[in-house]
Amino acid sequence: MDTEDAGRRTRRDGRATVELVMRVAAEELDTAGSVAFNLDRVIEAAGVSRSSIYHHFGSRAGLITAVEGSRMLDAFQEANVMTREVVRSVESGEQFFEFIEMVLALGGGADAQVTRSRRVASLAAAEQMPGLRGLMRDAQHSGMDYYEETLQMATDRGLIDPQVPLRGIANFIQSVLVGRVLVDLLEDPEADADWVTTTMEALRVLLRPQ
Repeated sequence: MDTEDAGRRTRRDGRATVELVMRVAAEELDTAGSVAFNLDRVIEAAGVSRSSIYHHFGSRAGLITAVEGSRMLDAFQEANVMTREVVRSVESGEQFFEFIEMVLALGGGADAQVTRSRRVASLAAAEQMPGLRGLMRDAQHSGMDYYEETLQMATDRGLIDPQVPLRGIANFIQSVLVGRVLVDLLEDPEADADWVTTTMEALRVLLRPQ
């Protein structure tokens, strides 16, 4: 086996270990909660070494953050699926935009703010965890591919008339949604309402609902 093949195998093995540990850790988190989360039980159930845990996740807290980050990406995919169903069912671009505005307005709630805060923490943690960073990068690419396809469906149905590349719009929307955490810090409902209004206006310029 040459060096390149060995490197690919090492990356595959590392990815498999990360996925296994996160699956077991998710079960532990559901059972015990974050406070009573027992790393030793995870190590035993996953059949991995403590050094492997620390190599991939940095710490017990890092592993918990990784699980929460993965779940947030799952939630993002669920939102993607819901958006596609709306694109398939609405009769006009204005109806599609009514849905978008409703989702943005609901995102001002306390639960949504906590989710955004955790997502930002997970993204920051991923920078220090190669295994988690790879998983989140792949999930992000997959999610953006799906969302771009959804926007293309909306275009093909005549719901929107995009003025810039759809991939750029998909990435823009995602970055704006995550960046909303900065508005959350203000703890000002009026500022959040202004954010929703401004975001909707920006999307109207980019997507031009029909």
